Amino acid sequence: MTSWRIILDSIRQQPVFWIIHFLSMTVFMLLIQAQALVIGAFFDTLSGNVTYTIITLIIALFGVRLLRNLMQYLFVWATPPFLERVSAHIRHILLTKIFRRPGARALNQSTGDVISRFRSDALNIPEHILWLNESIALTLFAIVAIISMLQINQIITIIAILPLVVVVFIARASAQRIEIYRHATQQQAAQVAEFISEIFSAAQSVKITGREHSIAQHFASLNISRRNTALKDRVFSQMIFSISNNSTSLSTGLILLLSAPLLQNGAFTVAAFAVFVYYLEQLAWFIGRLGMVLARHHQLSVSIQRLGELSDIDNKNLLRVDLVPTTTSQKKLHTPLEELSVENMTYTFPNTANGIYNIDLTLHAGTLTVITGEVGSGKTTLLRVLLGLLPMNSGAIYWNNQLVSDPRTFFVPPKSAYTPQIPHLFSAQLRDNILLDWEATSSELMHTIDLAVLSTDIRQLDKGLETVVGPRGVKLSGGQRQRAAAARMFVRDPHLLIFDDISSALDVNTERSLWEHIRESGKTCLAVSHRSLVVKQADQVIRLQHGRISEE
Repeated sequence: MTSWRIILDSIRQQPVFWIIHFLSMTVFMLLIQAQALVIGAFFDTLSGNVTYTIITLIIALFGVRLLRNLMQYLFVWATPPFLERVSAHIRHILLTKIFRRPGARALNQSTGDVISRFRSDALNIPEHILWLNESIALTLFAIVAIISMLQINQIITIIAILPLVVVVFIARASAQRIEIYRHATQQQAAQVAEFISEIFSAAQSVKITGREHSIAQHFASLNISRRNTALKDRVFSQMIFSISNNSTSLSTGLILLLSAPLLQNGAFTVAAFAVFVYYLEQLAWFIGRLGMVLARHHQLSVSIQRLGELSDIDNKNLLRVDLVPTTTSQKKLHTPLEELSVENMTYTFPNTANGIYNIDLTLHAGTLTVITGEVGSGKTTLLRVLLGLLPMNSGAIYWNNQLVSDPRTFFVPPKSAYTPQIPHLFSAQLRDNILLDWEATSSELMHTIDLAVLSTDIRQLDKGLETVVGPRGVKLSGGQRQRAAAARMFVRDPHLLIFDDISSALDVNTERSLWEHIRESGKTCLAVSHRSLVVKQADQVIRLQHGRISEE
């Protein structure tokens, strides 16, 4: 039932392309019936039972073929957009649900495994839907064909249907083995993708240590394992398909032997025999495809399970996102910040005593509050709990005396912006890393760059703002990465700026200029820092020790 619910949810995303594919496929299969009638008429004409002109038969056959080609063009045309748009929707929903997780809680899967699930498993759902379309069309054809065949000869028809029963039995008996092989195949592919990611991340280390040959050997062994596992998966699926085709071919031979005496005594006309053989050929296709669809349906359940594991929810709600309505009290929270207060905020890491305890904190508009303390005192943890990246065990947060019920969705631009200790940059242009799809005019962008003390650095880059900074901003210095992340915050013009040691990699003069600009902007700031220059400018300094406020 879970699989069928997800199939229906997927169809609702692109109903037009699905309808075009389904109808054109169905009409395509029904036109096979028309072609069978033309073939029967041809042999009836040869035997003299019915007289049609050759021109009439040629026109009829040509017309049927033309319509079949048109239907084939339509379902082939509808296939790519349905596959790509539905799989893109599935990936979008998964990303949305992943982003709704507490930000400091890592996924249980490796990066390579996640990429494999987004690439292969997400595409498997719309692919299976189109296979079902073909199966439904083939089933309709098979029903009409079997009825027609029963009218010709019941015994021979029953023999023709027997392989269908055999294929269904084999497919159901093989379901568990199919799922095992598919799980193993996806896991092996994930390991290869993960290793590729690690190679790119550690390229310099590999080169320095001279371990290129060992890395290449390990990569080859991973690919061999993946090949062997995928081969088992493919061979087993093709074996079911082969059994379907071969059993149908065997029954076709038996039918030919049974019909031979009937042809001799006139109980079987040449036209009936021709139509019968034509139907058998199409039924062989139907039975073979049915075996493949049954096998793929079990593979689909594996993909659904793997995708559901990414979002930690019941699989039946995999493609559904609940939108929380905005209440009147929530609307009041969108007013500019006048006062932010934290009361009795507590969080401890699971199975440890580490964390923060009973934090009381008040920030007034336009002030700078600095949190300082020794390494491990809980400074970064405090920021993450405030932002909802870690869930509070107890406590409350108030924005202008209004309770913030869900910090993780509340503390986002334009209400607030946050930069962690190690800001993340993408392998894209510096301009795109700053904006991240945020709309800003050229003057707003340049003002932001000046505010982040980044103008001189940009002029020294080969392509300025269009410079591609490389993976994780590797082409920039540590200080440039920090200021690019600061510019990313400033361009969103938030009410509250939250920094986690934003100037640790800056020289004294650049750091002084950055904080002067921040103070001149009049923004409310909450910063973790141990730098004396920042502490001296603060309106409020809070010292943490062992997760508690020791001095204020």
